[in-house]
Amino acid sequence: MEIIKNNSVNSIILDIFEKTGASDLNYIYRGLFTQNITEAILELAERNIDEINQPSQLRRRVYFLMVESLQNITRYQALKPDISQKSGVFFIQKKGDRYYISTGNLIENDKIKYVAERLQLVNKLSKEELKDYYRQILRNGKFTEEGGAGLGLIEMTRKSGNRLTFRFERIDDEHSYFYLHTVMPAIEDSNELIERDLENSLTQVIEIHNALNKEEIALIFNSGFSQESLLSLISVIENQLIELGSLRKKVFNLMVEMLQNIIHHASYMNEGETEKPGIFYLKESNNQYILNAGNFINNKNVDELTLKIEQVNTMTKDDLDHFYNTKLLDFNENISYKAGLGIIDMRIKSDSDLKFYFKKINDQFSFFNLEIDVETKFS
Repeated sequence: MEIIKNNSVNSIILDIFEKTGASDLNYIYRGLFTQNITEAILELAERNIDEINQPSQLRRRVYFLMVESLQNITRYQALKPDISQKSGVFFIQKKGDRYYISTGNLIENDKIKYVAERLQLVNKLSKEELKDYYRQILRNGKFTEEGGAGLGLIEMTRKSGNRLTFRFERIDDEHSYFYLHTVMPAIEDSNELIERDLENSLTQVIEIHNALNKEEIALIFNSGFSQESLLSLISVIENQLIELGSLRKKVFNLMVEMLQNIIHHASYMNEGETEKPGIFYLKESNNQYILNAGNFINNKNVDELTLKIEQVNTMTKDDLDHFYNTKLLDFNENISYKAGLGIIDMRIKSDSDLKFYFKKINDQFSFFNLEIDVETKFS
């Protein structure tokens, strides 16, 4: 697991990728949750689920759990001015025959008792008791915000066939993080094994979320990438970048270029994969927006890619413009060489050096990490 090329990039992206990369399906989003963003997240996650060979009934149940989990964020979330504290998180993972769905969001401390009581109630009820309780709420007509949330929790428990694991992590005197975690097994399993696994997997979710909060990462995606999924991803990105003002176009264009680079040049790790595993994050730090992308690459391509990046990093703006236009219009150049155009374009648009490293994973693949820093203040 040695680092074979290094250009001083923050390694948190690889730490997160290694913790979650063993999943058959893995999707993480941390950031602001609005109705438009939620719809785009569901569309993207649904596409990933549809790629997995499972019965349609199971896929529908997993999708239902995702919808209810995301709705719980909007029902209970509290907003604070500090973006690192108000950002929620959504996870979906498939490990073996189990789908794990997790959410985390800020909640006001005076709501904790109410939410905990509802969760404890639905967790202790049998399948028949849950059905009766559901009908009771409907008969009583309790369609307040709290009543709707209660129905959602009941249905999540019924659909998954397992209790809802939850925790509250205190932030300050007024706020805590509320984590909700459930599993949808593709085959029947013992309750004891599932209970223990739910607690352990929720702990991992919280650890990853804490790491993202510590780094003040405003937006993160960890998923399979394809040209089709990019459309939904772009929709999430556009909604997330509204607050960037004049920098929005520049940051957005760089993000798209970095994601396209994963789609076109990353390596599949396993036979039969339809999407390429990759990870992307955006953060703001010290008057900079930091864009970071990681993916697997074949070891035989490491030296060539290193040479291309180091070459463009030494060029002036005029040299880059001339080099880009020359290669773009040279139709005799082979496709593999033209692949370097994306690197040149990112260097031109960012007006800063491209930071990168490669970490050897095994004899065939390395993890390639690319970082671009965009200044928020211009002279």
